[in-house]
Amino acid sequence: MVFDTNYKVPTNVPYTEDLIMKLFKSHDKNGDDQLSKVELNAAFKELGSKWPSIRASLAKHYADDNRDGFISIEKELSKLVKVEGTKEVDFSVPLVSGKDEFEP
Repeated sequence: MVFDTNYKVPTNVPYTEDLIMKLFKSHDKNGDDQLSKVELNAAFKELGSKWPSIRASLAKHYADDNRDGFISIEKELSKLVKVEGTKEVDFSVPLVSGKDEFEP
């Protein structure tokens, strides 16, 4: 098994919810207003995640309410980037939505 260790080093500049929404929207390459696991993976890679494919899987599982395999930009993406109690996000933590543990 080969692991991608070529990830972007996180900066100390905090991401706001608006910036994260724009970044995710920019990764909708086919313009269908949905994010696939491949598109999520690319977005998390750009954000500097060490394990973007794991993050993409967890994000899809967490935010895909209708279980169609995609995250709807209009309906479900806000759930993914919503950070409780702050407008800044630290992407050095291992899971989505600023939570310490995964909640299905």
